[in-house]
Amino acid sequence: MSGTKRNVVIAVTHRAAFVVLTLLAGCSLFGDTGDEDGGSPQSDSTTVQGAIPTTVVDDTELAVDLFNDGIFCDGSDRRAAIIYGARPGETITFESPMPVEIADGVADDQGTFQLTWQCESFETALFWDITATTADSRQSVDFRVKGIYVDPTVETEMVFTPTPGFVACDGARRTVGYLAGAQPLESVTFSSPAIGSLETSKADADGRATVTWSCREEEVRTWPVRASGLTSGKSATFDIVGEPPTPQVEGPIQVELVENPFSCNRQRRPVAKLSNLTPGVQVAFEASPSNGALEPGTSNSSGSMTLYWQCDRSQGGTEWNITAAEQSLDGTDKRSASLAFTVIAPPNPTTIAFTEDPFICDGTSHEVAVLSNFVANEFIDFTSPQSDGLRQGQAGTDGSLAVRWQCTGDEVGKQWEVTATGATSGVDLTFTITGAAPAE
Repeated sequence: MSGTKRNVVIAVTHRAAFVVLTLLAGCSLFGDTGDEDGGSPQSDSTTVQGAIPTTVVDDTELAVDLFNDGIFCDGSDRRAAIIYGARPGETITFESPMPVEIADGVADDQGTFQLTWQCESFETALFWDITATTADSRQSVDFRVKGIYVDPTVETEMVFTPTPGFVACDGARRTVGYLAGAQPLESVTFSSPAIGSLETSKADADGRATVTWSCREEEVRTWPVRASGLTSGKSATFDIVGEPPTPQVEGPIQVELVENPFSCNRQRRPVAKLSNLTPGVQVAFEASPSNGALEPGTSNSSGSMTLYWQCDRSQGGTEWNITAAEQSLDGTDKRSASLAFTVIAPPNPTTIAFTEDPFICDGTSHEVAVLSNFVANEFIDFTSPQSDGLRQGQAGTDGSLAVRWQCTGDEVGKQWEVTATGATSGVDLTFTITGAAPAE
């Protein structure tokens, strides 16, 4: 193959939290044809520096089987992959373009080796490209280990989370909780020993199902309930505790704004507190402009509840008008209250300090700039119209991130417009990298 190798690298080099991100374009082999110092290729060798000649020993090829769909990042050692096809007792080495050190392994008498992996919760969205190579037969296999935020070994349980407040036995049907962990869009059935089968619920696209309940005043008691996913087979057991209804509260619903204007920084926070509600009653909300994520809530035993809000920087300047209405037995004579608040986009605090401008295109990867004032440990996405596939990095504990770049001599004079966007904060920063020729 022939072509020009481009290597664009973005890295977080702050303290112990760092990730190297690599983009390869063109069709050259990974590795220079000269030595590491950029010298000329050796004329007496046909081997490309960085490429490993392969000798076929037998018909068995090195292969890999991955466990689950990823590694649950909770700081503990977990099985990641089985390497097989090696010679019994053969050493297996591991390499990665990411800044990780992977200890060598030794194949067992069947020619297999089990690789374990450890990652922390802040590495959940990362992945690691790995090449495993046998020391004697020089076979290799590439695979990818990725972090995930759920434990793939927990496959049989759904989790029930009750709504705040209590279940008032006044004949009204209300939401009493949510089930998480169902298969997306599957039907979830419910049953109770004292009742038998109950109404079926359907999980949403995130595998979340709503649990509703109604009881009359003479039915005050505790009901054990079992939920089962029809497709996944997952289940959950929980109790629903009915309480006597409380007298109707007199007077209007009281509203107190907690934050107005409300800062749109992607964080879910209280925007208002409602009081003088009927204890245990379900409260529905309507928003203008519409907000599809605004779900009903249930007042607590004191007749109060908190309204939470979340918005993105792009929604700054929007004024929301909210109507909160108690849900009565027959849908009439609802008590309601209105509130209005404005949202603002907080100032963008991000800054950049170039360490090399213009950037020397000498074919090596080195630091070009340091970004600052992102959220601590948040992941940073990079995009550029001139380079596809720039990968994610992660800020350090102080919100800073070092950016590394790499370009070759034929890219002298080229400019790359790069935008860095915080995945948590939504703040962004656009900057330009200009390629320059090495000094004579």
